[in-house]
Amino acid sequence: MYIDVGDTKIFFEVYGSKLIPAGADTIVKPTLIFLHGGVGFFDHTVYIDYWSQFADVAEVIFLDFRGSGRSICDNQSTWNLKQWGQDIYDFCQRLHIEKPILAGISFGGMAAMSCSIQYPDFPGAMVMTDTDVYIDQEHMLNLVQKKAIENNQSPDELVNITKQILSGPITEDISEKYFSDVLNLFGNPPEILDKFNNPDPKLLNLQLGELFLTGELLTFDYRDKLKGTQCPVLFLSGDQGPMHSIKTAKELIAAFPEDKIQYKFFENAKPACYEFYPEESLEIIRNFIESLNYC
Repeated sequence: MYIDVGDTKIFFEVYGSKLIPAGADTIVKPTLIFLHGGVGFFDHTVYIDYWSQFADVAEVIFLDFRGSGRSICDNQSTWNLKQWGQDIYDFCQRLHIEKPILAGISFGGMAAMSCSIQYPDFPGAMVMTDTDVYIDQEHMLNLVQKKAIENNQSPDELVNITKQILSGPITEDISEKYFSDVLNLFGNPPEILDKFNNPDPKLLNLQLGELFLTGELLTFDYRDKLKGTQCPVLFLSGDQGPMHSIKTAKELIAAFPEDKIQYKFFENAKPACYEFYPEESLEIIRNFIESLNYC
């Protein structure tokens, strides 16, 4: 389904009902807006298997960001975190969604934070996994070098692949090597839930992916902008991974008001951390949603 949001059309899908008949009463479930990662590289569909499991406690809406997936937008001047955050707000305004739970992984978490910074009283809650408030490029490259040496692989080759991801040009070959060779240095083998290895090649927007990875990703910084957060926040992170590291995860936690954020670190896990502990993460997120007194 599509809906007009500003100057573009946003594609979205809905899993689960908003209302549950209960005799003379009706139970109203919260709306969870899931925000995908890998802008330009992925759409929402690779995340459906895991995140649709919350349809029993929330109406779950998946959307594709402008320029990604099926949300076609060629206006490069609007490919930025401020606009992506604005789109989330405008999307909910068009559909009369109040106090949504903004749930995002990686880039999706950054967009959720952008939205909450612009509209602090808008989200009912946020659930974020494997994301950052800024990117420490030097730390990221050092982690890749260290892991390559530990795994008896060429540090120069893998560091150079990572550098090219952050500086361009980004080709399908370089993208594939980063996701397969570099990321596989980190963490234990996970359960396979998300379909990162099977994105639809017709939906790939390398131009957008490169614009963000080599541009705003390396310059944005929300560390001093989240102290006004008004809603409860749940953050899940692994302790592995070059981009979403334990160091930057702790800096994200410190950026939020102490009384607003709950968090959990998973050992030997890289993004997506919940794939390494699917049952535990499912319980943590479901309990968080139910604690919001929506249900």
